[in-house]
Amino acid sequence: MKITIAERLHPFSHRPGTQCPIPLSTWQATIYPTRIVLQKIDAPSQSFTLDFALQGPMKDFTAEIDLEKAVLRVFGSTTSGYLRYEVRRSSDGILFTFEKIPSQTLNCTLHGKAISYQLGEKETLLIPVPAEAAPAAVPAERLSLGMHKSQDWDMVMRRFDLKEIFPIFMRLGAMVPSVHPTRSSSGTLELLNAFRTACASRAKLQVHAASEQWLLASFAGILVPTLNDTLFQGILPPSATAQEDGSPLSHLIEGASLIRSLFFQETEQHWEILPCLLPAFASGRMINLAAQHEETLSIEWSKHQLKKVIVQTRAPRTQVLRFPKEIHSFRLRKSLQEKGRVIELQEGQIALDLPAQAQLFLDCFKK
Repeated sequence: MKITIAERLHPFSHRPGTQCPIPLSTWQATIYPTRIVLQKIDAPSQSFTLDFALQGPMKDFTAEIDLEKAVLRVFGSTTSGYLRYEVRRSSDGILFTFEKIPSQTLNCTLHGKAISYQLGEKETLLIPVPAEAAPAAVPAERLSLGMHKSQDWDMVMRRFDLKEIFPIFMRLGAMVPSVHPTRSSSGTLELLNAFRTACASRAKLQVHAASEQWLLASFAGILVPTLNDTLFQGILPPSATAQEDGSPLSHLIEGASLIRSLFFQETEQHWEILPCLLPAFASGRMINLAAQHEETLSIEWSKHQLKKVIVQTRAPRTQVLRFPKEIHSFRLRKSLQEKGRVIELQEGQIALDLPAQAQLFLDCFKK
């Protein structure tokens, strides 16, 4: 019994001027066919502009966030040939890797510093920026809600289906370096606070409505967080302007944590499986959930019914598991070869003994 997710997350846009966060960093990029503007999300005065000496127009221009490799990728065809480069956060700054260029060399100009570069294919360009506490690695946790449509962001936002947006958001948010947490209620952070309150209440329809308003007003481009509704959609009153005490990165960091909490919650005493499964999320999977004591969980559900839970244990201990209230029993196996035993729940929960370095298989959940 395995729980896997084959879908790969790579939201993209063909729109010149698309704003994209750079994974594993606090920076964003505004991307044009012959220009890229780098800007620190929580300090917009820190910015760089890099121009490319290219003859347009560019066909099939694409800006793509590859959430598997944690890079921003730009590509398209110019009149003189194909261009493809990657942008990633390195320990020393923002690193450009030019995988394909239209001719023998590509001339670039870094404005503000009046520096020019002449780059060949496969060469790199580093723009130094201060170090930040980036996550150690690309996160292993993944969420799938059964959507497999093209991740063209203009179409994603037109459909505005949380089954598409939540998996991308949760993975992107887990890649943002830690910043000082804020509890500001100014600007769009008021909508984040409303989403947080709705999640705490577990009122499913309220959670859905609050998340939609928050997502519509708090982001530009492909999930670049903002403190003001830049589209003036009437979601916030005109007086709700942002103050300096809030960071837009709170939207990504805490938003990803809140989305995760709809499917899995943990305290020192218990794990809670699917505590607030929204009606729209009839089927889905969540894999490689990292628990506090180094256990790993994977979960699968279908037709709003929990189907499988796999727990990879570490040290021996007892853990309380809580399930949706309609579940009264399940089968527990320590290997797929054994018959297993039926576990009856008491008030929807059970204190389970976790052996050391083992896999536990939970299935056959009964109402």
